[in-house]
Amino acid sequence: MVIIARSRNDNGVCPARRCRRTKRDKLSEKQVCGLRFSFGAVCGGSLKFLVLGWGAEETRGKQDAILFHFLGAGRGLESIDDSRGESVALMGFTMKFFTIVFSVLAFVSAVSAAEPAPAKPKWQKVLPQTPAGFTLKTLEVAKYPEHTVEILVYVPDAEGVWPCILDIHGGGWKARQIESDKPMMERLAQRGFVTALVTYRLSTEAKYPAALHDCKAALRCLRAHAKELKLDPERIGCMGGSAGGHLSGLTAMTAGLPEFEGEGPFQDQSSAVKACIVMAATQDLMAANRAKTNEGAVLFFGARAQDKPEIYKAASPITHVRAGVPPTIFIEGEKDTLKIGRAEMMEKLKGLGIETSVHTLKDAPHPFWMSEPWCGETVEIAAAFFKRHLGEPVK
Repeated sequence: MVIIARSRNDNGVCPARRCRRTKRDKLSEKQVCGLRFSFGAVCGGSLKFLVLGWGAEETRGKQDAILFHFLGAGRGLESIDDSRGESVALMGFTMKFFTIVFSVLAFVSAVSAAEPAPAKPKWQKVLPQTPAGFTLKTLEVAKYPEHTVEILVYVPDAEGVWPCILDIHGGGWKARQIESDKPMMERLAQRGFVTALVTYRLSTEAKYPAALHDCKAALRCLRAHAKELKLDPERIGCMGGSAGGHLSGLTAMTAGLPEFEGEGPFQDQSSAVKACIVMAATQDLMAANRAKTNEGAVLFFGARAQDKPEIYKAASPITHVRAGVPPTIFIEGEKDTLKIGRAEMMEKLKGLGIETSVHTLKDAPHPFWMSEPWCGETVEIAAAFFKRHLGEPVK
């Protein structure tokens, strides 16, 4: 039970009348002694309100409340009101004595028996650390005046051939968040993969489709260096979060479409992937931006959706869902915003008999994969999915 004691203001009106209903016959001496108290605000020297609640052993799910009215500082209680606004006389007690008793009990109980606030989900940012048994290699993909595109690859020291996963980092297309994605890819490497990250051109360096072209060039580069990197060129997947999730989905859905390849190097290699993961990313950019102006999207595309709808539509992964695209799953955070186009894209994939699913991580914010406990949860989901479609290392 919660009891709220308040004073009336200068106009004789109680500052707040809202409370939950209670049974008046519950005010036994034993229950009063078992109350948990905490003081409210003090304004101008007068106690404005006093909150009292039953101890844990008395609570048992009760959510009742009554309201005590004070006449003002040092003048005592005026009446008790329930949630219907009906006054109850304080039989056998003087108003002022009742006020003093409650005040003393409140001070003692607030110190010794206050219930702690519900704990927020614990999280911890994860820092990169190349795991034992792996070497981090950097390969140049393409050199442009504005930026040199590279891939950072975690290569196993042991002999063998491994399936490969390319990560496409997020950052609103305008921030290079390679370091934040490294811990996830390091853990995936330990689960039996060659893992790589691409430093594609940002929206501040080149407009769309430069970033997409760089992702596809990175995949071709991985295949061109397959022997050196100990990876199987036939078993490569991609994943990404936020802006990287958009690019991951678009890279996968446009596989085999020459108009999306760009003019980057290694044109004799394929940029196709066998499996794709999209994390926390919009998949229908036209629907997401039709009625508003997103500055990040304008910087990326060089125009608003209202002005260049054909670009936004072509850049939406959902537009290119068709027979033959790879299995694609989605990982999202419970505390993140709705990702427009994801549900519709899943329906299109299901209609074609292509594997798809969504995994929602409890209490996870955006971007969940950069901190614990969600980084670990993401890795487990991704590892199981990629092992199913890319297989195990061959040693």
